[in-house]
Amino acid sequence: MPEEVAEAARLCPQATVIFGHMGGYFHCEAVLETARSLPNVLVDTSAIPYPRMIRRALEAFGAKRVLYASDGPGCLPALEVEKVRLAGLTPEEQVLVFAGTSGGSWRG
Repeated sequence: MPEEVAEAARLCPQATVIFGHMGGYFHCEAVLETARSLPNVLVDTSAIPYPRMIRRALEAFGAKRVLYASDGPGCLPALEVEKVRLAGLTPEEQVLVFAGTSGGSWRG
């Protein structure tokens, strides 16, 4: 549950915590709230069914904390790429989501 992972992220602020699937079908809102309040929390786009939630994540805490992921082989990478493109990101935001978040650079 997002609340349990959030507590772990609070207790270990030096750790980078990634919410896979952005919380999935039922927990997107809770995950976005968690990531908004905890700078060590990132989200990934794998298997998220709602492109609009990708856009909302960027609006909430920025592209440097949103990671592209495909969840392959379960999800086709081309479909996962298209969902990010459907989210209405700027070209600069797309670069960050697809390749610009690595090695701790998201902190700043």
